[in-house]
Amino acid sequence: MSPLLGRNGQLIGTVLTFRDTAPIRRRMLAALEASETRLRQHEMELARVARINTMGEMASGIAHEINQPLSAIMSYCQAALSLLDDDETDMAMLRRALTSSVNQADRAGRIIHRLREFVTRKNQQLVPLQLNQAVHNALSLLDYELHDHDIHIEQNFAHELPLVYADTIQLEQVVLNLARNAVEAMEQTRPWGRLSITTRKQGDRVQLIIGDNGCGIPPDTLDRIFDPFFSTKPNGMGLGLAICQTAIEAFGGKLIAGNKPGSGAEFIIDLPCAASCVTAPSGVEA
Repeated sequence: MSPLLGRNGQLIGTVLTFRDTAPIRRRMLAALEASETRLRQHEMELARVARINTMGEMASGIAHEINQPLSAIMSYCQAALSLLDDDETDMAMLRRALTSSVNQADRAGRIIHRLREFVTRKNQQLVPLQLNQAVHNALSLLDYELHDHDIHIEQNFAHELPLVYADTIQLEQVVLNLARNAVEAMEQTRPWGRLSITTRKQGDRVQLIIGDNGCGIPPDTLDRIFDPFFSTKPNGMGLGLAICQTAIEAFGGKLIAGNKPGSGAEFIIDLPCAASCVTAPSGVEA
């Protein structure tokens, strides 16, 4: 609004100017949405890179896991060939050897399929799933490291847990990262390390507790443990726990870190029960 003055300087009117800002607002909103989309894409790509890095660190364990069924297949096939050389072939034993060989081949295929899914999937797909099964899937990729480091695992899984909304691969990645961190923290533990895995229902929440008897988290770093690029490891990237926290929060949950009484660290994944969600978290497939 501007005053309109006459020749003698007297106010004779007012000029009002109207401007349609809708196009500007639309452009601003479009730019904001595009920026958020790029941010989500970067987060997913960063999580994928972290998974690839995890697989690289676990290369020897992965080779061992795949070599086990392959070795079993060779043994069963050799046994089957030996049975065929007998004058009176024991058909029941031959069938058992060939069936075992097929089962081991199927096991090797599942391992490779799970690794491929774990590394390559980019899009988040939130679905109702069983927490216990996701934990079992993740721990199956850690068998070799647990044995190699002489880690005793204590499992206490609650039966008939309610379903939770989560992305299967991302949840397995979180469990695997936390369990591997625990294994590394127990490298100097004598006589052996103890990895404890517990699931339980707490009201309308489901919790997974991963604990160890290692050195624990230094108290002066506890409040920074989830900060990006902060790491207590000499060669750590400082992204693992930050990615874990982001993933769990995307499922409507919380990731809590602390120290156990005595010694060792403890991480709690706290998720809402699927039945308690009025609406599913964003990203859930119909």
